[in-house]
Amino acid sequence: SSNQGNPGKSSVTCAYDVYCFGKILIELVTGNIDISKSDDATTKDWLEQTLNYITIFDKERLAKIVDPSLIVDEDLLEEVWAMAIVAKSCLNPKPSKRPPMKHVLKALENPLKIVREESFSSAKLRTTSSNRSWSTAFFGSWRHSSSDSGATIREGTSSGNKQTGRSGSHGSGGNDHSSSNKRS
Repeated sequence: SSNQGNPGKSSVTCAYDVYCFGKILIELVTGNIDISKSDDATTKDWLEQTLNYITIFDKERLAKIVDPSLIVDEDLLEEVWAMAIVAKSCLNPKPSKRPPMKHVLKALENPLKIVREESFSSAKLRTTSSNRSWSTAFFGSWRHSSSDSGATIREGTSSGNKQTGRSGSHGSGGNDHSSSNKRS
């Protein structure tokens, strides 16, 4: 969906693509498979209500919208929670506040980093580093969302070029591994 002739149009199209991808992620989380096919008022209302259950502060609220056919243990619930957070960020009503697709990809490659590494201590509030992590940039787009029901995402800081996490998503009970200088 790129428009090479008009750079402004291309960024709008990219933001729309991110929005559409967010709808697909919400379908995976909730099992409501017709959401990505529709933009009617009923769908928009359903999305708005559903997104209210997704917050970085309360994993248990998510259980009210998770597809009942999913067999989800505690570790997998954290991964579904992370995916729901990514989806909510993609569905920001302001296109300029949606994360770039490269940040969405990084978040989905390492979903537990979203819910485990984004601690909410005051030490993590620093945002002045020029070497910000993908998660900081990712949450920066969500932090300024006007539709976030008053919840704020606090930004984390990067520890150099190290990226901690797992590759893949298998619910392995928190057996995180560290890889240095991983680049895509």
